[in-house]
This record gives sequence, structure tokens and C-alpha cells, in this order.
Amino acid sequence: MCTRNIRILVVDDVSCVRHVLVATFKVFFGDEVIVETANDLEQALTFNLRDFDLIFADLLLPAGKTGLTILSRLRELVLSTPFVVMTGYTENEVFELLATIAPDEKIEILRKPFSIFEINDLAIALVPAFRE
Repeated sequence: MCTRNIRILVVDDVSCVRHVLVATFKVFFGDEVIVETANDLEQALTFNLRDFDLIFADLLLPAGKTGLTILSRLRELVLSTPFVVMTGYTENEVFELLATIAPDEKIEILRKPFSIFEINDLAIALVPAFRE
């Protein structure tokens, strides 16, 4: 049981994907988790990124934007917040894109379609407070 609420940001332009992630976190972690959502990059960047313990972001967002921009912003703020990119692309395609944006970054890739168990496993692996 966590001693504090874990804050998660979910960024995806498809509402059903956002809803599945929110529901998954609530089912597995209940009141221990607070989930904020955004449907595009601009909305995501209105949040104080320092407030989050974990971020899930779609690779491709509206208006030709990429979820990896959020990762770049995190690192500009010198934050090591765990970051998961959701995509239908192969790992190689994601790593090629990542190499142009943040070549030294290690990120987790959640390939679509994914299961709620994959979401749960990643959250537990990436956020130590879930293991306390």
C-alpha cells in the first residue's frame, strides 16, 4: 500500500485509449493513483510535469506532434520521470525517431494493441512506490 497518491499523466488523442488506461489504473491501484489526461501535446504541456510519477504518451499526436516532445520537456526540466511511449510502430522505428530527439534516452515502449496487464506490469516496474 502506497503512503501517498501516485500521479500519472496519460496523453493520447484517442479517447477510448485514455479511458482504458484510467480505468486500468483505478482497477489495479484504486485510490492510490490520480490520473490526469490530455488529448494533445499542447494540453499535456499545460500541466506541471514535476507533479507526475509516470507518464504514458502516444507516439503520434494531432497536428504532426509527437509524444516524445513531452520527454524532451521533462529532460529540459532535469526530471527523470519514467516515460512510456504507446505506439503501433516497431521498436526500431521508435528508436530511430528517438535518436533524432533524445539519443541518450531510455524509454519503455508499449506496443498497441496492449493489455491491461501490460499497463499494470509497466506501472509496477517503473514506479517504486507501487512496490512498497
